[in-house]
Amino acid sequence: MPEKALSIRSAHLRHEALIKSFALLYLLPGPAFLLVAISWPVVGEEPSAAWRILIAALCFSFGTLLLWTGSGLRKLDKRARTAATILACIGLLGVPIGTIINGCILYLLLSQKGSMIFSDEYIAITAATPQMNYRTPIIVWISIWTFWLFLLSGTVWVVIQALVGK
Repeated sequence: MPEKALSIRSAHLRHEALIKSFALLYLLPGPAFLLVAISWPVVGEEPSAAWRILIAALCFSFGTLLLWTGSGLRKLDKRARTAATILACIGLLGVPIGTIINGCILYLLLSQKGSMIFSDEYIAITAATPQMNYRTPIIVWISIWTFWLFLLSGTVWVVIQALVGK
């Protein structure tokens, strides 16, 4: 089994890495929606408090779904594959860039290699071959953290301006 497992994992490792990389497209906007959910009731410009709370609840729900889906894809969870497929089908409506990106996501998830990667057999193979692990380059992590620092500082600034202006 070890030799066969190495062979199967080698043949699918690039596809696996791509799926885990595309999971970032769900993980990155997730916290942004959560920040909007937290700040919207304070700074929202809609006239009624009920409307602001509804928007905040929708943003919170969608942000949580995105985080759960992205995290599940990174772990090769079958349920996250289903959620990502549904979200990608909806994302196809975002012509032209959304269509291209979500078409790629659908290919990665639903192709023959994608089906293999989310199978129980492949999960067992990944457990048997822990030495074959994809590592995200440091420049990607630096970019992600820089993005979040800018987003967080901008959100804090907007909330402070809203509180000072009242």
